[in-house]
Amino acid sequence: MNALELKNITKSFGFNTILKNVSLEVNLGEFLVLVGPSGCGKSTLLRIISGLESSSTGEVFIGGKNITLVEPQNRDIAMVFQSYALYPHMSVYENMEFSLKIRKLPPVEIRNRIHEIADLLQMTPLLQRKPKDLSGGQRQRVSLGRALARRAPVILFDEPLSNLDAHLRQQMRIEIKKIHQIFKSTIIYVTHDQTEAMTMGDRIAVLNKGQIEQIDSPFNIYHSPKNIFVANFIGTPEMNLLNGEMRNNYFVHKDFDFNISKDISSHDVVLGIRPENITLSENQGIAGTVQFFENLGPNGLLHVHTGNEVIKLFIQGQNIPKINDKVFLNVDQSKLKLFDKKSGSLIQ
Repeated sequence: MNALELKNITKSFGFNTILKNVSLEVNLGEFLVLVGPSGCGKSTLLRIISGLESSSTGEVFIGGKNITLVEPQNRDIAMVFQSYALYPHMSVYENMEFSLKIRKLPPVEIRNRIHEIADLLQMTPLLQRKPKDLSGGQRQRVSLGRALARRAPVILFDEPLSNLDAHLRQQMRIEIKKIHQIFKSTIIYVTHDQTEAMTMGDRIAVLNKGQIEQIDSPFNIYHSPKNIFVANFIGTPEMNLLNGEMRNNYFVHKDFDFNISKDISSHDVVLGIRPENITLSENQGIAGTVQFFENLGPNGLLHVHTGNEVIKLFIQGQNIPKINDKVFLNVDQSKLKLFDKKSGSLIQ
């Protein structure tokens, strides 16, 4: 049985359709990440799951039970918000205690749950403080601890780390993954940050304009994108996408052409290649001029101008070409992807 199932969810505000016939199954104990650009509908989908928003059409099931018309407080779902949503007049302990008291749990069980989570999140010294006395990272820990204390079968995260600095985001990503491994909760996590999606999710659902473009493991999403949108959205930096045409096993571009050992009929295509799958060559390959170099510490990102395109590739070492140097690029053909230019779909 799935922990959560969405069937044909559509959401419209007047003539503006936000979600278009979205269906999704989430396995018991799975960490699923919903990722996509701003306005793609991921937070709206999360609010429909929680009951804070109603769908125009479609159904929501939890544990096989249809909860589409069930009020939010009766869905047994915990939620961690971007804005923390803590009661300012209550202490950390009281914030964590509040929802448990509403559910009329025995005082001893409430106390045990709170101290268990506080120890796990290293919040025990903070239990008597008010939210105003906490840092952003500490407030997010309280918000997370409150959700975990509920022990709800499904926990929803709505961009919970977006207000934190880069170092704290990295720490909290690790904390949340550790907690998931301990409690085995079913988690649905919304973010626009692809790094969070790739490092945290068991599976990733990539949304675009209210539809799921692809849902798969982080590995498959990165290495086998189903279309141009996923290829361009997932990856830092994004995949190099080059417009061209297939002619008798040759990929023909405005600036260059080379043989591709793939039997593909002649038509307009987009060639995709990740920066890590391109290397510098001595005197053969795609000719270009170094335009820019980004120093990333252990390696760097070289921007090479070929005439009409800028191709990015990773390089290591100290022998870095200088700006305006002439270089040649070698593409690993086993790693390239070809997409149909008209439909955007991957050509198998």
